[in-house]
Amino acid sequence: MSKKPPKEASNRPQDPNPFLYTLRIPVFQKLLVTEIPDTWAGSRSYRVQPIETDARVSLYIDNIMPLLKELTPSAVMMVLYIMEHLSPDKDYLELREDKYCQEMGITRATYHAARMAITNMVIIPRVARKHTYWINPALFFRGDRRKKYPEKMVAVNDNPLAHVEAHGTLPRGTTVAVTTEEFIGDMDSIDVDVPELERHR
Repeated sequence: MSKKPPKEASNRPQDPNPFLYTLRIPVFQKLLVTEIPDTWAGSRSYRVQPIETDARVSLYIDNIMPLLKELTPSAVMMVLYIMEHLSPDKDYLELREDKYCQEMGITRATYHAARMAITNMVIIPRVARKHTYWINPALFFRGDRRKKYPEKMVAVNDNPLAHVEAHGTLPRGTTVAVTTEEFIGDMDSIDVDVPELERHR
């Protein structure tokens, strides 16, 4: 007698995430205004876009996880401290021994050991200013690296416009949006002119 196939996981009751009971996402309500020419009802449309206000840092997992696995707990804590204290769109920060030791409740010896462990991989001392360090934006960044370093972008696929020009058709998987309003970019859109990118190797 054959066994019945197991029910799909999607049909099983899902346990709610318990963290959601206390989750609150603070947002700033930004007003977006679109000018619509040649309309009888009016010349503008309005839309409210919620923008998160909690400080965020982007982690590039493929690069940072192998490093964190090799670091001591005190060095990992220093990396987290650096992430917390990064200013938006800055790739350097001030790191003072006395302040760090007092805030983290550690000794100077622990501070120096942690700093040495991450030097040349996470941070590099700045020559121009004492107590400041460059951070490695390949590991983490607070902001949009595409806007900060447009000349460093490398493409992981062929330019889709080349396909359109060569074949007169859209590449497979292309999403087409149809709208009668002027496009308003979202938080992930970029405003840089990079007509042709180097291919990522």
